[in-house]
Amino acid sequence: MTHQNRTNSGDGANDPLFRVLMQLDEWRHLPAYQLERRVDVLFGMFLPEILQEQGIVPQNSSVEVIPEFPLHKTRLGMSSKEGNLSVNVDFAVFCWSETNLDSTC
Repeated sequence: MTHQNRTNSGDGANDPLFRVLMQLDEWRHLPAYQLERRVDVLFGMFLPEILQEQGIVPQNSSVEVIPEFPLHKTRLGMSSKEGNLSVNVDFAVFCWSETNLDSTC
């Protein structure tokens, strides 16, 4: 089924976000297409709510999603003989309580 057929055949066909997601779903199969670079903004928008709805972080907490977050190799127990090196995690999630900024979730 082509993109055109999918967007005209079901619920959400007129929703711009739905159409964007359908286009991304098609393009992700292209050999050199880098989907992760396009969807990180969606993770940033929706991941905090999903984490709260699933009970992973408390409902009353603030959640921040940061893409390509650098972690120093020594913090991960990796050798860093080459000097001050880091690796990037795809997404880091930080949360904190609105009532007590000193505590984390």
